[in-house]
Amino acid sequence: MQIVSYKSEHKKFFTDINAQWIEKYFEIEPYDFEQFDRSKEIFIDEDGYIFIGIIEEKPMASFALLKLEDGIFELSKMAVSIEYLGQGYGNQLIEFCIDFAQKNRFLEIILYTHTKLESAVHLYRKFGFKELKLEPNAPYKRANLKLGISFI
Repeated sequence: MQIVSYKSEHKKFFTDINAQWIEKYFEIEPYDFEQFDRSKEIFIDEDGYIFIGIIEEKPMASFALLKLEDGIFELSKMAVSIEYLGQGYGNQLIEFCIDFAQKNRFLEIILYTHTKLESAVHLYRKFGFKELKLEPNAPYKRANLKLGISFI
């Protein structure tokens, strides 16, 4: 898998893969629709990032890093196409994310998830993410778990 920076031609894929994943387990929330509709403005134009996993020139995975404040980012919209699940691509995405964060001197990455997503939670914990206090006004209603990794 090659991991590339988001380009405008990835917008439909980024929206479709994440909507498909969210709908499988939850309901798409207004905040999700806003992130899909304005992905470049919300993530990239605000000093964040979107990355796309590519195999044989075909997009098959994504994740975004939303800048919350200087040095602190939210890992968001991480998804792998169904046909590629269970093949280690989630590991590669997280490894890339952590390496990117360290090279760019991030202080911390946080993420919101749900405990019923056992494979995802296991993956995050395997790479050193620790449980944080979930604030009552978390950006996603579906979130019942907040995790973070510090680089300080």
